[in-house]
Amino acid sequence: MSTNQDNINDKSNNSKCSRFCADLTGTCRCSPSYRSADGNGREIDIVRSFSPPGVLSLLFKLCVLTLAVFTLAYTVGKDPRPFYLAYATHWSLIIANLYALLSTVNVLLPVQQPETVHSPVGVRVKTTWIVFILAANSQLIVTVLYWVLLYSGGAVPFYDILSHGVVFVMVWIDGFLVSRIPVRARHWLEVSVWFCVLYLVWSIIHSDLAADVGNPDKSDNDPDTNDDSIYGLLDWGNGDQVPTSTIVLSIVVVFVASPVSHLVMVAVSRCGRRYVEEAFDCFPADDDNVAKLSQSVAVTNGDGTEHSNLPPAPSIHSASSNGDDLEQRY
Repeated sequence: MSTNQDNINDKSNNSKCSRFCADLTGTCRCSPSYRSADGNGREIDIVRSFSPPGVLSLLFKLCVLTLAVFTLAYTVGKDPRPFYLAYATHWSLIIANLYALLSTVNVLLPVQQPETVHSPVGVRVKTTWIVFILAANSQLIVTVLYWVLLYSGGAVPFYDILSHGVVFVMVWIDGFLVSRIPVRARHWLEVSVWFCVLYLVWSIIHSDLAADVGNPDKSDNDPDTNDDSIYGLLDWGNGDQVPTSTIVLSIVVVFVASPVSHLVMVAVSRCGRRYVEEAFDCFPADDDNVAKLSQSVAVTNGDGTEHSNLPPAPSIHSASSNGDDLEQRY
């Protein structure tokens, strides 16, 4: 009995690993990322996942939108200059505002369920999906990096509490609890990582290595520090030599912090995903095999005619009969 249970557990673990690998490599196979088919053979309820019904859902989303807009306006009011856009915090805050707006609109104007599980979702659903992944991932990374690397102790300004904590929590609650937006492993390569990559590219363009924009918020007479860098920890040097610490930090952020935070998002999104009631046919049988099987179980009626005692083949959202099983699901 124990051996049988172990075999069942091994098969279950292998199945989960296969689904995860198929999910992660879906981008390389150019298979669609944004559709209602889920890897467990069930269909994601796009309507309830992106346009949750009820007055409470709408009120919460309005609160998130109000908070995000207030935080953005408050920070812009403190720093009403073009250089405001130089900081990663403000990048993530703008993305969070865009997500909060789309999320609220989706409740006021509900989205539609795709015709089949393999049909692409609507433009508004896909846009919301991508923006949420960017907002959730960038908010987590910016918040953690601020409190771990930049916070030096003492009283915390109201602005920092809002932009490095409150907005992050509200976006995650809205996306993962109120809306239940699914996040897949492959979305890291397609969406999440690009926030970090693009910001690092911008920091290089800003530095002495390229445009030498400078930083009007920092000025000192210490020759050992670069008061032109956006962040002291992200100092690309004066053109002669790039500090090793900056290279290490960049690698850690892109290849450690970003994927780890995304995997946390994947794990959280798997809790309580909303599905339609009926599962779709993940492993469609070959038509010839169905015909042979039907003949083998044919029974004779009282009038001499034959009929099959098999239930009718499922017709809802069935995948193509010749596709690769796991690849069709991802």
